[in-house]
Amino acid sequence: MKFYCKITRPGKTLVSYKSSVKELYFIQQGQIEVLNAEHDEINKQTPILFLPQYSYFGDYQILLNLKSNLVFKSMEAMVNDGSQDELSVKPIANDEIIHFMCIQKQDFLNICEFFPRTKENLIRQGTERRARFIVQKNKNSIRYKKKEAEVNNKRNNRADLSSEETHAEAVHMPSVHQI
Repeated sequence: MKFYCKITRPGKTLVSYKSSVKELYFIQQGQIEVLNAEHDEINKQTPILFLPQYSYFGDYQILLNLKSNLVFKSMEAMVNDGSQDELSVKPIANDEIIHFMCIQKQDFLNICEFFPRTKENLIRQGTERRARFIVQKNKNSIRYKKKEAEVNNKRNNRADLSSEETHAEAVHMPSVHQI
C-alpha cells in the first residue's frame, strides 16, 4: 500500500466536474468545500457542504467507477474582519496549507480485492454518502427551488380553493328553518 502526502494551497480545485477521480484523499489538515457541478443551473460559488479535517473523498467515485458529479476544492481560510456577518479571505499562513494523505486509484482497488467484505462495506457506505451528497446538491439547485416553489403554490391554491368551497357551501346550505 503506497500512501503519499499531497500539499495544496487554499482555493485549488482537486476534483473537477465530470473528471475521473485518480486518488482517494484523506484530509490531514485543512478543509474542503464541495460545490455543485459547474454546468448545472445552480449558484456555482456557494458550497453545498464542507468536509473537515480527517474526512475523506474520492471513495465512491473510485469504487463505483463514476466520474465526479461535484467539484472538490481546498477551502480558503476565512476570517471575520470585525464587520457584521462579513467574512473575507485572509493571507495564507503555513499552517493553513491543506495536507492530504492520498492513495492512487489502482492501489486502493488492489487493497479492496484483498479484503472483499471491507470492499462491500465501503461500497455500501460510499453509496450512502453519494446519496447524501446528491440530496444536498439538489437542495441547492435552481431547478429544485423552482419545483419546490411550484409545489408550494399548488398547495396554497388547493388550500384557497378548499376554503372558498367551504365558504360557498356554508353560504348555500339551507338552514333548518328552510327545510
